[in-house]
Amino acid sequence: MSSQSGKSVKDAVAGGIRRRYRNERVFKALGLIALLMILRTIRLRSVPRVSAEEASRRVKQGGAILIDVRPASDFRGGHIQGAISVPPSSMRTQLDELNRYAQKELICYCQLGNRSVSAAAYLRKKGLNASSLDGGIGEWNFIHRKR
Repeated sequence: MSSQSGKSVKDAVAGGIRRRYRNERVFKALGLIALLMILRTIRLRSVPRVSAEEASRRVKQGGAILIDVRPASDFRGGHIQGAISVPPSSMRTQLDELNRYAQKELICYCQLGNRSVSAAAYLRKKGLNASSLDGGIGEWNFIHRKR
């Protein structure tokens, strides 16, 4: 009986160690995920936001180019005049084209202004002067509506 209870104590201890090790790995993984999310948030918050009025002024003065980061189908459905279409799926492949505008500010926009922040952060990481149009094309259209 004692050898059997000794075995079950050993098994219980080993099982407890395995569970503890598994839990530590899970907590480490969760901690890493949380850290990555915090770093992404910090990176996205560092992207300058430009109002529709300010973006319009900068484009008219020739110091900025508008970059439409919506899908190509949305661009074909209507876009800001003079904007360049750079859908998220082709952002990396169009970097050479965008580098031609390295002396200008690249103001990224999407529908509401969320996707454009990520696109601008990526372009900034690649060394370009990029910002995000606050409120997206919706805000631009509201500001530029015919009165």
